Order: sequence, then structure tokens, then C-alpha cells
Amino acid sequence: GNQPLVINQVVASCGCTVPKYDKRPIAPGQKGTIDVTYNGKGKFPGHFKKSITVRTNGKVEMTRLYVEGEMTESKWRELQKIINTNVKGAVLACKTAPFIV
Repeated sequence: GNQPLVINQVVASCGCTVPKYDKRPIAPGQKGTIDVTYNGKGKFPGHFKKSITVRTNGKVEMTRLYVEGEMTESKWRELQKIINTNVKGAVLACKTAPFIV
């Protein structure tokens, strides 16, 4: 469009997924990113798929993004060691592809 894109709200499907984004308007032709962190602490190894709902002032006001991956046995064991030593849980970080206004 020819107007700045304003991201009004970004909501994760659960508390184990945390989105972060810049709340400043994104000018036409510029890029913005939404960083998503998945915290696998207390989760079992295997596939995960989480949704992120993005609300904007755009023509399409609501968009749903999906973050999915595989919690491997080795990563799961690593998280268990961290939990067992009373250190804060590790996180697995995912970054969505930049979007263009």
C-alpha cells in the first residue's frame, strides 16, 4: 500500500511461544520483522507447531503465522539438565521471514 503499516497486536497461541516486534509504523517499501522465541522447557521431544496472530491496519487486518520445528532428543536432554541444575530454562529461537510493506 501507500500508507505505513502499523502492527497493532501480535499474539501467540500459548505461553511457550513469545513474539517480539517493533511497534513503530513501517513505511511503504520498508521491512519489518517479528522475532519468535519458543521455550521447550518441560516439553517432550518431537514436533511442535505454534501459531502467531498478527493484527495490523492493512487491507487484510489479521494474519496467522506458524512456527514449527522439531524438539530433538539431544535438545530435550540438554533442557532437562538445565532444569535439574536449577538454572533458568533455555530457549529455542526462531525468526520469521521479513515481510515487505
